[in-house]
Amino acid sequence: MHFHVRHFADEARFRLEPVVELAHNYGLRERQPRSVKVVIETYADDNRSSRARRFGAQLFRQAQQVVSSDFPESDWKIFRELRAVALERFCDRVLTDIERVASDRNRAAYDRYIEIYRVIQRRDRELARAFDAPRRSRATMQLAVISSLELVTQEELSRLTPATRDSVIGVAEIFQRPHRRSRR
Repeated sequence: MHFHVRHFADEARFRLEPVVELAHNYGLRERQPRSVKVVIETYADDNRSSRARRFGAQLFRQAQQVVSSDFPESDWKIFRELRAVALERFCDRVLTDIERVASDRNRAAYDRYIEIYRVIQRRDRELARAFDAPRRSRATMQLAVISSLELVTQEELSRLTPATRDSVIGVAEIFQRPHRRSRR
């Protein structure tokens, strides 16, 4: 098992088994992989426990903070615009989902109510990941989540600087991999 950390066009790969170690460094400054390794080691035991699903999310947040301290001003302005557009699209989708469930007269009212409650819970977690506490240190990660939820177009992302766009697309690809647990 391994983990990739990207910072603009630079990247580092860490092995997680049997011990955490830097496998490859492709351009990150010397201190960045060391800092990321400390974060990985902090959460490595979680990876081997029943909380393994949270390991990735915690690790992404921490690693992103380590390597993403310089978010260009031009991208920050674009991020704020894209965030507003994406939030409107997200809320519209949630309301559409709720309308679909609420109008299903083949189900009992209580069943529809419970399903709406579940939709809101699930979507609220997505909302928090994508939109809560916008800061420059989290902008790349939030744009990646927004992109993985297909709330912005490639054309809209093309407004970002190439380095930021590449980072966003790289992290979004990780979120889009089929590793999600199935819902029952």
